Amino acid sequence: MSRAKVIALRRRREPEFNGDHLFTLLLVLVLLLLACARASAQAPANDNACNATVINLGVNSPFNNTNATSQLGDPAIPAGTCTAQGNWCSGEPAPQASHTVWFKFTVPPTGTGSYAFRVNGTAGTFDSQVALFSAANCADLTNGNAIRLGANDDSTGSLFNSYMTVFCLTPTVTYYIMVDGYATTTSASFYVHVIELSDRNAVANAGADQTICYSLFPTFPVNGTVQGVAGSTAWSSTGDGTFANAASLSTSYTPGLNDKSSGSVQLILSTNDPVGVCGASRDTLVLSIIPDSIYAGADKTICSAEQSIAMTAQAFLFTSYLWTTSGDGTFDDPASLTAIYTPGTNDRLQSFVNLVLRGVSTQCFNTVYDTLKLFNSASPGALVNLGNDTIVCSSGGTISLSALQLSGYSSVNWTGNGTGTFSNPNSVTTNYTFSIDDLNAGVVSISLSAQGVSPCQGIKVDTKQVFIQQPPVIHSITGGGSYCSNTTITVTADVEFYNDLHWSTSGSGSFTSPNDLVSDYNPSAADLSNGFVTLTLIADATSPCNVNTSNAVNVIITPAPVFSINVPSTSCAGNKITLNASVANFQTVNWSSAGDGSFDNPSSTKPAYTPGPLDIASGSVAFTFTVLGNSPCNAFFANGSTIISPNPSVNAGANQQVCTGNTVSVNASVANSSFILWDTDGDGFFFNPNTASTIYIPGPGDYITGSVNLFVAVDGVSPCNSSANDAVLITFIEHAIADAGPDDDIVAGQTVTLDGFAENASANFWTTSGNGTFNNNSLLNAVYTPGSSDIVNGAVTLTLHSTDVAPCNLSDTDQMVVNIFPDGLLAVKIYIEGMYTYPGNVASLFLNNMSADSLRADSVTFSFHDTIPPYASNGNFNTVVGTNGIAIISVPAAYAGHSYYIAVNHRNSIETWTKNPVNISSFGLIDFTASPVMRALGHDKTVKADTSSRY
Repeated sequence: MSRAKVIALRRRREPEFNGDHLFTLLLVLVLLLLACARASAQAPANDNACNATVINLGVNSPFNNTNATSQLGDPAIPAGTCTAQGNWCSGEPAPQASHTVWFKFTVPPTGTGSYAFRVNGTAGTFDSQVALFSAANCADLTNGNAIRLGANDDSTGSLFNSYMTVFCLTPTVTYYIMVDGYATTTSASFYVHVIELSDRNAVANAGADQTICYSLFPTFPVNGTVQGVAGSTAWSSTGDGTFANAASLSTSYTPGLNDKSSGSVQLILSTNDPVGVCGASRDTLVLSIIPDSIYAGADKTICSAEQSIAMTAQAFLFTSYLWTTSGDGTFDDPASLTAIYTPGTNDRLQSFVNLVLRGVSTQCFNTVYDTLKLFNSASPGALVNLGNDTIVCSSGGTISLSALQLSGYSSVNWTGNGTGTFSNPNSVTTNYTFSIDDLNAGVVSISLSAQGVSPCQGIKVDTKQVFIQQPPVIHSITGGGSYCSNTTITVTADVEFYNDLHWSTSGSGSFTSPNDLVSDYNPSAADLSNGFVTLTLIADATSPCNVNTSNAVNVIITPAPVFSINVPSTSCAGNKITLNASVANFQTVNWSSAGDGSFDNPSSTKPAYTPGPLDIASGSVAFTFTVLGNSPCNAFFANGSTIISPNPSVNAGANQQVCTGNTVSVNASVANSSFILWDTDGDGFFFNPNTASTIYIPGPGDYITGSVNLFVAVDGVSPCNSSANDAVLITFIEHAIADAGPDDDIVAGQTVTLDGFAENASANFWTTSGNGTFNNNSLLNAVYTPGSSDIVNGAVTLTLHSTDVAPCNLSDTDQMVVNIFPDGLLAVKIYIEGMYTYPGNVASLFLNNMSADSLRADSVTFSFHDTIPPYASNGNFNTVVGTNGIAIISVPAAYAGHSYYIAVNHRNSIETWTKNPVNISSFGLIDFTASPVMRALGHDKTVKADTSSRY
C-alpha cells in the first residue's frame, strides 16, 4: 500500500451512519461530555496560551496534553498535504484544534534564526500536529492578531510525529508553538525537540525614514543597527551622494546633485553574511530632500498597447498638488503624485503632450512647477513570460532556461539573486550553474529582462523561483561503540534533504522509532548472545531527486553483571554478621557499610562483619554490595540491612526505706528482655514475680531483720540468649514510741521538770490540757510551769507526741498527770510504840476498840521549830497515823521554801525530833523508822540528837 493510501485510510475514511446508530451515538456523546467535564478540571497549565511553557534548544520533555481543551480563539491551520510545511492534514474532523497546549521559544541572540521543531509521542497513542506563530503578546494568539509562520502534521516517513522547519526568525524575539493531537490519538505524553539549522539570519535596520531640506542638511547622519549574526555591513544609496565610511553602522551621507534634483534617495544598509534561505538582510532608509522645486518625473513614452500611463512625480511636504495637460487627456486624480493619465483623441494624434505638476511647499514656502513630455509610439513594447516556478534536483548542478513567451524586444539579460553563473546571460536560452550558496539556500530567483524596441524602449521583467532539492546527505551517525547489556542503545543521525528514514539491523532486535533521526535499539537475546550488531540508516531521496543514501554504525554489547546477595535480617550485639553474594560477569566486588564496624575481607563474596559501637547503638547496619562489571559496564549496586538486637539489661531501681507493716512497690527498668523474674532473700512473696512492676509482701522475718534484698533477672530476646540481673535493698523503718514518764505531784507555785522518752522519732513535742507553758516543748526534759487554770483544777495532763521517721508518717502519744496541791504535803512514817504489828503495820484503833475506822491507828501532833535556838515553835499540825504507819501533814503555802525541825508527839510518848532541819519545798517523806532506836518513841528530847531521818 502506498503512503498516500495509508494517509487516506487513517485520515479521511468516514464511518457509515444510519438511524439504527442514533441511540449509540447519543450515549457516546453523553459519555464524552462527562469525560470532558471531568478532564477540564485537570487540564495542564499550558492549556492556556498565556501559560505557555518555555522550551529551549535540545529535547524538552516530558509533556502531556491529556485533558487539554481547545481555547476559544485558537487559530485555525490551513489543510493540505499531510507532510507539507505550512499546513495540517486535510480531512481534519471538527473542531480542527481540540486538545491544544502552548509553548514559547526565544531565539538566542547569536542563533542562526533557522530551526526545526520535532514533536514525538509514542507511536499509536499520539498523532502530533504543530504550528508556529509570531505575536506581540499572548493575547494576540486568540484574538486573531497572531501571524502563522509555519505548520506541519506528519514528518516524512512518520505518520504520527511532526517535523516543522522555519527560517529567518529574528534573534531575541519570542515565538509561540501550538501542539495538538489528531483524531483518536489526541492526548498523550510527548517531547519537543528544538534543532538549530545551519542557515543563519541577520536583520539589518537602517533607521526610520527622514525628510530634510537640502539647504539645511548638506550632510545627513545615519545610525544603523544589526540584530543576529552578521559578518560585515555596508551602506549604499540609490543616488549619487557619498558616505563618510560605508562600512560603519554610524556614519554620514552627503546627498549628490541627482539626489537633490530627484528630491529623494534610498540609503540601504545590508549584511554580506549570512547567506542561505534567509539571504542577505537589507533595510532601506528613505531620505526625502526638499529641493526648492518639484519633480514631475522623466519624460515618458506611451506605446500603442497601453491605454494609460502612471505618473511617478516626487514632491515632499507640499500642501497641494495639481496636474494639468496641454492635450485633451484626463487624470484619474489630478491631486495625486501618482495620478494615472489617459490620453485623449487629440493626444494620440500629437507627437507629444506636456503634463505639468504644480505644488505649494509647506516648508520651502514657494510654488513650483515641473513638466514632463508624454510621447506617442505605435510600437506595442516588449513581452516576457518565464512560466511557473519549478523544482530541480541539485545533483545535475545545472538547469536550462528559456522563456515561455518572449516578443517585442531588442535585447535580453538573465539575472538571479543567487551566486551561481549563467552560461550566456544575454541569450534567449542559457544554462545556470548552481553555487554552493544556492544549494544551501535551497532556492534561487531567476529573472529575464527584455529591452523594448524603440521608441517603446521600456524594460519588461519576469521572475520565477527555482527550488533546489538536494539528494539526501547523512552527515553523521552517533551511538556506535561498546555498550553494557543493561544500557539503552540510542542512535542519532544528522541527515539533510531526505524524504523518509529507515533504520535496520544485522541482528534481530527492534527500534523504538525506526523512521526518526533519534531512535533506541532494543537488542534481542540473540544480539546479546552474539555481542555484536550493525545498525544501518537509509535516507530516501525527495523528488525530483531519486538516489537514496545509507550509513551504518557497529555496536559491541558486553553482558552486565548478574548477582544476588544474602544479608541476615537480624544479629545479636557482639556477634559477627556473615554476608554472602553470588556474582557472574564481573571484575571486582566490594562490601561497604554505613556504620563503624569492620569487614575481615570486603573484597570477598562471603565476608564477616564485626559491628561497631555506633552500629550497636543505632540498632541496625546497612550494607552496600558493589559489583564492577566488565568494561564498558559500570558499577552495579545492591543493598541490605541487618537489625542488631542488643543484649538484655535490667535496673531494679534505687534502694528503698519502707515503713514496717507496709508492702513494697518495685519498678524495674527492663530493655531487650523476653522473660523477667523477681526473687528475695527474705520470707516474703511477690504479687506477680514476672512483671517489671510488682508488689512485694514482706514476711515477719523481714520486719524482724529490718531489711531484705529483692533480686530481678531477665533473659534476652532471640537471637540473643544472654541474661542480666540486679538487686534492690529494702530497709524497714519502725514506728515512733512515746513515753511521757510517771505522774507527778507538786505544790502550787512549783514547776515540773519532765522526764520523757522516745524511740524512732523524727520529732517530739509536748502539749498541755491546761494553760501552762513549756520552756521548750520540743525537749523531752522540758520544764512545765502550771497556769492559773491548772492550779485551780488541781491537776493537768501533759501529752508527749513523737512523729515517725520518713517514710513512716504516723505519730505516737503518751500522757502523764501532774497533781497540784494548793498546800504542801509531808508524809511522815512512824510506828507508834505498843501498836506496831510486824511487818510494817500499826494496829488500828478499831482493834483497840477506840474507833470504827479499820485504816487509822491513832492521832499524832507535828510541830515545826526554828532551826536556831531557842528553836521556837512555828505551828502545830494534828493528823492521823494510818495503819500503814504513814501520817500526812498539810502544810500551808506560807511554809514553802523554809526549813524547820519537825517534832512528833503521841499522847503517850516522848516528843521526837528530826535529826536535821527539813526544807518545806515539795512533797516528801520523813521516815522516823530508819533507825532501830526510832521504832518506838523515846521519852525525852535527848533522843533527838541520835535520831536520823530521810526526806
